[in-house]
This record gives sequence, structure tokens and C-alpha cells, in this order.
Amino acid sequence: MVRCDLPGYGGTPLRLDADGCDADDVLSLLEELGVERFALVGASYGGHVAPRSPPQSRTVWNG
Repeated sequence: MVRCDLPGYGGTPLRLDADGCDADDVLSLLEELGVERFALVGASYGGHVAPRSPPQSRTVWNG
């Protein structure tokens, strides 16, 4: 299980140079960790980000 704080949430500061694509940030983290197959679970704002994931994440729960 991998859990991340998106910029501006949790303990992660909002970056002034952020392009606003949190889904890309999540995918970059998974790529850096070497994760190839995954399922995304999102609650609240994470439920907004999860459906914007690419085809390798076919199982998505959001709430």
C-alpha cells in the first residue's frame, strides 16, 4: 500500500510552480517506486483525482 499527500494537503506544502495536475503527481510517485500495476482508492479530493488516472489503473474506488 502506498499513501501520498497531495500538494497542499496533509503535510505536503503547496508548490508555487505546481501545474495543478495531481493525477500526474500520483503517477510520477508510482513510477519512481517501480509500481506497474495498481488500484487507486480515493476519498474526498482523492476521489476526484483517482478517475483521472491512465488505463493501467482499471480498478478505481472513489468516495
